[in-house]
Amino acid sequence: MAPKIAIVYYSMYGHIRQLAEAEKAGIEKAGGTADLYQIAETLSQEVLDKMYAPPKPTDIPVLEDPEVLAGYDAFLIGIPTRYGNFPAQWRTFWDKSGKQWSTGGFYHKFAGLFLSTASLGGGQESTALAAMSTFAHHGIVYVPFGYAKAFAQLTDLSEIRGGGPWGAGTIAGADGSRQPSDREKELATIQGEEFYKLVAKYVAKAKPVAVKESPEVEAKPTKRQLHFYSTELNKNSGTQNLVPGFDYNTTGTPTSTNFGPTAVTNNNPGKQSRAMSSKLEAELAKVPAEPEAHRAQAYKTILDNIKQLSSPASLAADFISTADSIFESAGGVVATRTSLDHLIEALKTFDSQPNLHIQVGRHVVDAIAERNTLLSSLFDQAAALRGLIASAYEINDDYLDAAKVLAEIPVDSTQLRVPDNVKAGIWVRIVRDYLEADDSTAAETYLNKLKNVMHGVNDAETQLHFKLSAARIQDANRQFLAAAASYHDISFSATVAEDDRMHSLAAAVRCAILAPAGPPRSRMLGRLYKDERAVELADHGILEKMFLDRLLAPAEVEKFAQTLSPHQLATTSDGSTVLAKAVVEHNLLGASRLYDNIGFDALGRLLGLDGDKAEETTARMIEQGRLLGSIDQIDRIIYFEGREASGEKGSGRAEVLVGKETRRWDSNVQAVAEEVEQLADALQAEFPEFVAEQIAAA
Repeated sequence: MAPKIAIVYYSMYGHIRQLAEAEKAGIEKAGGTADLYQIAETLSQEVLDKMYAPPKPTDIPVLEDPEVLAGYDAFLIGIPTRYGNFPAQWRTFWDKSGKQWSTGGFYHKFAGLFLSTASLGGGQESTALAAMSTFAHHGIVYVPFGYAKAFAQLTDLSEIRGGGPWGAGTIAGADGSRQPSDREKELATIQGEEFYKLVAKYVAKAKPVAVKESPEVEAKPTKRQLHFYSTELNKNSGTQNLVPGFDYNTTGTPTSTNFGPTAVTNNNPGKQSRAMSSKLEAELAKVPAEPEAHRAQAYKTILDNIKQLSSPASLAADFISTADSIFESAGGVVATRTSLDHLIEALKTFDSQPNLHIQVGRHVVDAIAERNTLLSSLFDQAAALRGLIASAYEINDDYLDAAKVLAEIPVDSTQLRVPDNVKAGIWVRIVRDYLEADDSTAAETYLNKLKNVMHGVNDAETQLHFKLSAARIQDANRQFLAAAASYHDISFSATVAEDDRMHSLAAAVRCAILAPAGPPRSRMLGRLYKDERAVELADHGILEKMFLDRLLAPAEVEKFAQTLSPHQLATTSDGSTVLAKAVVEHNLLGASRLYDNIGFDALGRLLGLDGDKAEETTARMIEQGRLLGSIDQIDRIIYFEGREASGEKGSGRAEVLVGKETRRWDSNVQAVAEEVEQLADALQAEFPEFVAEQIAAA
């Protein structure tokens, strides 16, 4: 395959352009072709007029986007020196190549130089040396001109001329009046010819040529290795479109064989390969004959009519064959990118065929990964295809696969500068997929990543999904108080539908009921009970009893259990369920409001436990500061303080154990005596004679 070469230059007075045309002539002499581009002007027209600069040619396209060069194997760069270095126009171009620097868009591409200066000592060599720094940072392979093919011309001292072993060159004079000489143009032609020969040799080695099978041997395409995972997801969770604009990490993903234009291996084992439609094959055969500038439009026409050109049986093969044709025949990177955009849009029209999206999307993404020169050029297209694949997996309830597809995108790579809103959009979707697959551990990993970027995300929907995902993970991890608070906050969001707000409120109530009894839960129950919407919930009755510290009957608990999720009914380490433990602790708290003291066995009968288990539960709650009281293990009696616990660990223990009941009795007697004395004083003031008679009689 012939190498793709671009000649890119900036020329104010036309000297460098003349050398560029001579370089192109040399490439054509060697049997190749080259595309000419000029760097965008940065000076205003007013300044150019004052410098007497002629108008720029209109027949040479202006290169604004460095990404265009990523589609070429090599480029010759024309530089008019400014003080022994790049001019500002070239510097501006390189300043825009940060994406290619970070992703390796120009890595191991070949480059040569040709230059122009005002005088013999104007800095042609120093400009070439300065360019080495830029080439090194991009990983560009510099190809010097050398002496071997132009020794006589380079050592001829009969005229003053530009150029040297670094590259061809010209001397323009202080006022730009001197034009490139024939010898200078000859050197540029030789450089172009030799540059093409060298690049062609390496490109031919790097790109294997397809070998045709003999007629009697049937070609057997290699089957692609695809990894599928089976999982489950709530379909009501919905999906979001993947935000394009970055590449994926394909390390570790299976590599597909580049199937020929007439066959494709089905991803499902046991199914036979299907040939593509003869109509489509005929249309694709016409594309290479089109001028390169018209091929993207030709592919668009084919894809716009693919429903007429294809059939249900050959649709996947037709899409894959079209994609292969685009990679082989579209031309430059811009045309390839545009053609793939058309293919993606056409693929989206078959939204009822998720398996088609998976099969075609996998093939195209793998094909992009196989072509190193296109990885940095087709970020958006690869991202959009990953989004289609993930959506297709979600439709098929393969949400674990969807999460894994999205998780391969290296949005937190140090080599990519991805905006926080893009990272958040991807990670939120991954979290939701993992949650619906009941993998809260993996979901929490990405939630922790989200916490570092959400401060810079202003999208209301992303913020809402982040909060909801955080609540679901807290719920799954049995952090019920935190989950209740998160669900309750979400229930006030104006961006959520009314039914969903009530659903969030109900989830908050369930989590609050399941939370460990104590002051924090009491405060959460108070918030929910005072929410005027709570009366509409089916669980309002049990919410009210818990808030008022009333004992719960077994029938009420059993009815409530029917509304819980499986993880909320899971067995804990001590053999009891989360719900049973929460109810026991609540009823114990309720008992402390009814009794000053109670025996172990009596409390056990009240809680549905044996006496020792009741004493153990009480001791734990006192130790954790969720209950105020003390335990007499000799007499097997529990004494409740009757006051509200603080919730601080260890604060539930009674401060003084000896004589506590006696002091309480004395306090009550003193209070009664003081009230009697107050009554006597009141009678003395109102009825002194009566009081005197009674005292005398006594």
